[in-house]
Amino acid sequence: MANVTIYLDQEAALDAASKYNKEAEAFQDQESRVSDMESDLSEFEGDAATAAKDTLERMQLCMNELASCILVHSGMIQSAVGSFVDTDQIAASSITIVK
Repeated sequence: MANVTIYLDQEAALDAASKYNKEAEAFQDQESRVSDMESDLSEFEGDAATAAKDTLERMQLCMNELASCILVHSGMIQSAVGSFVDTDQIAASSITIVK
């Protein structure tokens, strides 16, 4: 087996290490940006969910108010019907039919 001699250029080795460090730092920055983006997305999803929930709650409140208005209107109609029936009965009882 032959002996292999490796000649190391210290400057080239340091330069390569420096480039590797820069790549590692760039990768770390990228990881950090991805993490920040995930956090922002999570916050956005939370805000969107909250807004959707608020919208649905407001819609339910509007529907409840509409239901109340319909019930009041229905009551007014029933009251008017009762008044018309009473008026008709009074008018009918005061009519004399001659044969």
